[in-house]
Amino acid sequence: MAADLVNSMEEAWKEVWQEVGLPSLDEIAKQNAESYKALSNFAASIDWTEPLLIGLGVFYLISIIAIIVTRKNFTSQFAIWASFCK
Repeated sequence: MAADLVNSMEEAWKEVWQEVGLPSLDEIAKQNAESYKALSNFAASIDWTEPLLIGLGVFYLISIIAIIVTRKNFTSQFAIWASFCK
């Protein structure tokens, strides 16, 4: 009896899903695989040894560490924020 209820609910959701016009789960999985492939190709084409990219990475890393370390000090947090806004 419980299995019949689950099956009928699954069928009802599939019908609603199709009526709304949403893609099937197989189509979503295919799109995700294609998106992942495109993003990985894009990331592979970037020269990660470029000094500008290394500098940005170091800046963000230092900024995140400073923000976490000073998270309970309002004055320090404000100083960090103000330095970013210059």
